[in-house]
Amino acid sequence: MARFSLLLLAGLATLLPGAVAHGQDSETSPETPDDPPIFLLTMGPDQSVIFRKWGHAALCVGDQCLNYGVTDFSRTAGLVQEVLQGEAVFWMAVSGYEDMVRVYSRDDRSVFRQDLDLSPEARDALLGRIAQDLVPGQSEYIYNHFDDNCTSRIRDYLDEAASGKLREPFSLPLPFETPERDPTFRGHIRRGLYEDPFLLWLSDVGVGSVADEPISAFDAMFLPGALRYGVEQAFDAPPRRLHTGSYGDLLPPDPGSRPYLPWLFGIAALLTVLIALPRAPALRRTGAAGAAVLMALVGTVGAAVLILSPLPEFRTSLIALAVPPTDFLLTTRHVRWYGPARLVWGAGFLLAILAGILRQPLGWTVLAALLPVAAIVWRRRRSAEVPCP
Repeated sequence: MARFSLLLLAGLATLLPGAVAHGQDSETSPETPDDPPIFLLTMGPDQSVIFRKWGHAALCVGDQCLNYGVTDFSRTAGLVQEVLQGEAVFWMAVSGYEDMVRVYSRDDRSVFRQDLDLSPEARDALLGRIAQDLVPGQSEYIYNHFDDNCTSRIRDYLDEAASGKLREPFSLPLPFETPERDPTFRGHIRRGLYEDPFLLWLSDVGVGSVADEPISAFDAMFLPGALRYGVEQAFDAPPRRLHTGSYGDLLPPDPGSRPYLPWLFGIAALLTVLIALPRAPALRRTGAAGAAVLMALVGTVGAAVLILSPLPEFRTSLIALAVPPTDFLLTTRHVRWYGPARLVWGAGFLLAILAGILRQPLGWTVLAALLPVAAIVWRRRRSAEVPCP
């Protein structure tokens, strides 16, 4: 086993010349070449960049750390499109341990280290899996936020090497699990977006009911904070703090829909008031056109994602039905029949959500969209009742 570890470290050093740290961190345990420690690094969230909002993790062998969250982040639009289409390629890169801690500490993110006391069999299995990824091109994978990311890769490797230790049943503490509801992927998405109401709303309307299924503690370990707790329990590896970040160690609890309700209903109320103005036909037309365009745009984008994405988390979204692309008809002569039909359709959606038939949290969006629709229908009927002079 010692010889195998030496070969692995030699391979790591070859991939990253000069990355081995010159000095040993004062908080790390002593290392020997024959038995390099294996440990987990987990980093807290950084709300300033969307790809950092849920935290990060790295698996380290001796002075070298394997980072499975590497891709070309400079092309944001193209990367988002590839993620939606299930085509975003990520891979593993190697960094020096002290360099990695220094970088994340400089970014003011919390950093924790957990040394893993693995059995000889588990150690060999894990090092063998890592060695496969050291072959050029072999570490590439298709990114999926829930099932295959920088943290879930490490989770799966540790669980496989330790014969399923991380899959053993145990409960996660708050805020990963709450007494009043089952944990879901959606709840964890929302936790990462609590500071960005618009992205939070996009996640609610864009991610479908697959994200509302109850998940296990193992599933939740796609998050670095959950993995840190799971590793502590399964491997008796208490975390040691290396740095305290300004955004804290863990994401806050699920904020629900509250952060985006003010601006969602603010826009709906503004359009509704413009449509209902009694003596301003130009503003009424502007309000009706604005409402129709906004709702048709939401429905069109939702339909496009539904058609283009093969991923179940997007293909199960109902936003294209809840706020349909056909809402542009609200500004045409067809409004006389489309408007009332649209009100009935929206009310039916609300009833289905209230009855629990539809689980995706679209209720507030559907209700907000119905306000300008109701105003358009009311204004048209009011105009039709005015007798000709």
